[in-house]
Amino acid sequence: MEMHMHAQILEWLTTAGERLKAPLRQDLTVAEKTSAKDLVTEMDHQTEEYLLGKIHQYYPDHHTIGEEGSDRSKASHDCGYLWIIDPIDGTMNFVKQKDHFAIVLAIYKDGQPLAGYIYNVMRDHCYYGWVGAGVFLNGEPVVPLEISDIRQGLVSGNMDMYAHEKYPNCRKLLDYSLGGRYNGSGALSILDVLTGRTAVYLSLGLEPWDLGAGHVLAEILGFPMTRPDGSSVDIFHKGPVIFAQPAVHQQVIEILKSGELND
Repeated sequence: MEMHMHAQILEWLTTAGERLKAPLRQDLTVAEKTSAKDLVTEMDHQTEEYLLGKIHQYYPDHHTIGEEGSDRSKASHDCGYLWIIDPIDGTMNFVKQKDHFAIVLAIYKDGQPLAGYIYNVMRDHCYYGWVGAGVFLNGEPVVPLEISDIRQGLVSGNMDMYAHEKYPNCRKLLDYSLGGRYNGSGALSILDVLTGRTAVYLSLGLEPWDLGAGHVLAEILGFPMTRPDGSSVDIFHKGPVIFAQPAVHQQVIEILKSGELND
């Protein structure tokens, strides 16, 4: 990861963030994608177009995919540099709360994590990292708070999933913990695990743009990202994913498998 590329990305994220703040005082044009709970705004499209435009201008031989309609057919594990973008992670929050949303960007090279950026726009908190350098928050190294037991931490994920047990034994996972939290943004939920605010984040289906940057940062910090059965995750195949504190990861797998924690 070259420093001039990193500096460019920070500049692009700042500009995109300022553009997102401006329309929050106005009426937004909102459309449904798959349901009333799955929204997209004109700002999702404009932010993605802005970021893709910058990438294609400066790195024309790099591949890109984004949530709002980019061509995924050329994205693969051996396509060289691949940029993965979520222009607004937490669009419902953006529309309804004017807060708790992020711009998310990840870079992979030949299928391997290289760099990740999660920019919490309203708090001006930019978490970023690249392989070999560490993870930072606005330039300061991130030192995660450690959670050694699921019974000493919070779990996060869609509350509807836990309430209706849409994954086997996920209610048990909630019962073993100190409680549940849901903030409506996959990237911010992953950050909560990586910083120690929660012990585990369980999702039933994350796309590449949902988990790409979080995967890079987790890889750098040594945090596991797996399927609930412990198998590895291919970011190009949507499915259930757990991000967990290292000492808690096996406990989570055990609870989801059997409904019990044996120790």
